[in-house]
Amino acid sequence: MVKRIAIFIALLLAVVAVITTFSSGNEDVVLPEEVSVGGAVLNAGSALERGLYITEPQFIFAVDEDFFYSYDNREPFAGGAVVIEIIDPHAERVIARKERHDIDPDQSVFADSAWIDAPGKYLLSVSVDGEVRATRYITVE
Repeated sequence: MVKRIAIFIALLLAVVAVITTFSSGNEDVVLPEEVSVGGAVLNAGSALERGLYITEPQFIFAVDEDFFYSYDNREPFAGGAVVIEIIDPHAERVIARKERHDIDPDQSVFADSAWIDAPGKYLLSVSVDGEVRATRYITVE
């Protein structure tokens, strides 16, 4: 019975991988699933409330359009290093990386801005002390 359940789960994961596959030029790229550890929340949008929170989440932006991202760790950062990356999954490379060491250790939320100069689907990734805590896809048209 356990073997049947394991096979079912493997098939289910394969179906999910096929569903998240999309065509980019002549090659197919399987995108990793979005991540949220411990309830962490990563949002993007065009405006911030109180300098930290996205007022209306959106995940599609124009080329060279400034956008904000807001990350809620759901627990204090405790002085840990926070790394934000924008990843091009097609090229499998990081196109932007920002390390934050100046975040108040008692704080659990931070926000910043970015822009991307080429159309495509990108992955925002936030790591705290080397652990990926949240990822979110954005599209630039």
